[in-house]
Amino acid sequence: MRRSLPLACVLVTACTLPNPAFNEPDTAADDSTSGEPGDGDPGDGDPEDTGDGDSGDGDGDNTDTDTGDGDGDGDPEACVLEEPNGPYAVLELDGIEGMEMNGAPEFNAIRQNCYSITICPAEQGNCGINTSFLGRHPSGGMFAKGGSGVLTPIKVVVHPGPALCGQPALFTTQQSFELNYVVSAVENSVSVRLPCFEGNDTTLFIAEDGSSFWDSKLTDPAALW
Repeated sequence: MRRSLPLACVLVTACTLPNPAFNEPDTAADDSTSGEPGDGDPGDGDPEDTGDGDSGDGDGDNTDTDTGDGDGDGDPEACVLEEPNGPYAVLELDGIEGMEMNGAPEFNAIRQNCYSITICPAEQGNCGINTSFLGRHPSGGMFAKGGSGVLTPIKVVVHPGPALCGQPALFTTQQSFELNYVVSAVENSVSVRLPCFEGNDTTLFIAEDGSSFWDSKLTDPAALW
């Protein structure tokens, strides 16, 4: 009986006592472990692989791409302002006849009535969803014409409503909308440039050429033509 067990193990190679199948992985493991910090080829190869994969193709390229996308959704120059060519004259009008949003695809992509673009006289203190206005266009909706009056500079306000959607407005590239307005019974048109911004609301002041500014004196440009 004692001799029959070794014979069975000889026939089944996995049971042999000097089994090389168990010795080779141990040897390979020892070699790989000692090779990484040691002088062997595996130690020389690993730093090269790590350098090519992580710092070369991975981190380096991703950093450059992220910087470009953050500035303009794939176009790093889309939100970079050129030097102003001022001085700029303030756009003044009597009333608004229409707002065409074809040039503002990101505004059109906002869910219906989540945000509105409202135009008011620049001197009007509050310009929003529950105030008087010259013109208003809700996202996914139709233009509403407000009152008209004396010749006045205007401001453009992007604000939430009338629906409460709880998401910030996001404009990652400079866009524009066509503003049809009246001055002394004569109809005119200008493309108003929208800046890159993210938030719940923003107020812009408009120059005669349609460029937008953050201040009523047109010294702090938001988006220029």
